[in-house]
Amino acid sequence: NIQVYLHPKLKTDEFKQEALSTDRAFPMNLKNYVPYLALDIWLDRILVNGLFALLFNESRSLGFLVDRWLKIQPVNPVTLIPTTESEAFVAVSETVMDQQRLGVFLLNRTTEKTN
Repeated sequence: NIQVYLHPKLKTDEFKQEALSTDRAFPMNLKNYVPYLALDIWLDRILVNGLFALLFNESRSLGFLVDRWLKIQPVNPVTLIPTTESEAFVAVSETVMDQQRLGVFLLNRTTEKTN
């Protein structure tokens, strides 16, 4: 099981306000909030609202984020075919890994004990 955390330096009021804003349709430039990024990193607003916003108060499991993605992106916006769990897993996993490489998300692998 993988727990996903938002980097503590991003837990600012300014970033939170932008991430939680639903009245904007344009992408969000992550470089405005992460000063060590050398290039502009534009993020889809649905991604920011749907995933980043969940991580302000607590970490979330990768499985939880996949379930959330299925709720906010239930169909492919081009084909209108329902999103499968495997498609959601790939989309969220790739996003999480991209953000981890940028230092935006921190990951922790946990082991669940079974009796």
